[in-house]
Amino acid sequence: MTWRIDERILTAWRRVDEDLTALPGPLGSLWHQYATTLAHRAAVEDLSKALQRPEAFPSLPLLWWTASLVGFEDEQALDELSYGTLMGYLFIRIQDDVLDGHTKSENLLVANAAQERFQEVFRRHFGTKHRFWDIWLSWLVDFSAATAWEIQEHRNRRQTFTTPDLDRLGEKFLPAAAPPAALAFTAGRDELVRPIRELVTTLGSGLQLINDHRGIRHDFETNNYTAVITDILVTVPKIRLAEELAFPNRALTTDAMERNLRRARIYLERAADLGRAMGMSQVAAYVQEHQEAILVELERLKNMRSELIENSPAIRAQGRS
Repeated sequence: MTWRIDERILTAWRRVDEDLTALPGPLGSLWHQYATTLAHRAAVEDLSKALQRPEAFPSLPLLWWTASLVGFEDEQALDELSYGTLMGYLFIRIQDDVLDGHTKSENLLVANAAQERFQEVFRRHFGTKHRFWDIWLSWLVDFSAATAWEIQEHRNRRQTFTTPDLDRLGEKFLPAAAPPAALAFTAGRDELVRPIRELVTTLGSGLQLINDHRGIRHDFETNNYTAVITDILVTVPKIRLAEELAFPNRALTTDAMERNLRRARIYLERAADLGRAMGMSQVAAYVQEHQEAILVELERLKNMRSELIENSPAIRAQGRS
């Protein structure tokens, strides 16, 4: 491959943005409003920058890593598949944002257009009877079931997350496994399809826990019971001062945030091991960047808690009791 990853992302994104902006009637305007809002939330100039951030799920890099692994060398086809993969990503992302209350439901109509573009690209490259479509539909149903489960069982309920619950969070990322699996099928490497699925769900669980940590302030304010929020609410000391503390001090009266990040580290290391077993060394390098950032954040939390305890006699007394 002759291009750097960020250049590929930028090229694919420009085409996606141009095509969705050119949608007929109000659809193009809806897309523009959505993309602008999303970029503002991510504090970037445009969404291509957000897709290059470490916390973004590596949907496109995973496609390229798989192409390298199986010897898929058609650069033009890979550019087309990158465009299609981004459209598939937006189909899922818009749904997720609607369910989270981050955008209006009308944008589901834009998601439909993105899904049509995704299908058009993959039909052109793999036909209509390729095994890719079976796993795409199957994994899309698994994604939908996992998302519905999270909403019903956790999002509006203070229900502690078990280890199987945390594992299932990764299924919300399953659609990202389908494009790399298509390349594996095409190269006759069917044995890679199941490991690709496992890699995506494992990496997804780890990144979900990290993103929950990054969004903790918003989730506190909106009563979104993520795994870390639920853990904080369950384990916060039963003293009046702690109950009245605002974020982040309330969260710092328990070690729930550290526990959440350590769980993320476990999932990420499992993902790195899966990548090594598949011969996809890029996964370990990607994971290492996250692991280093988590260690920095753990140290920051430790220092913040020490400062809070030092300045809060009631919490200091609670720690001695």
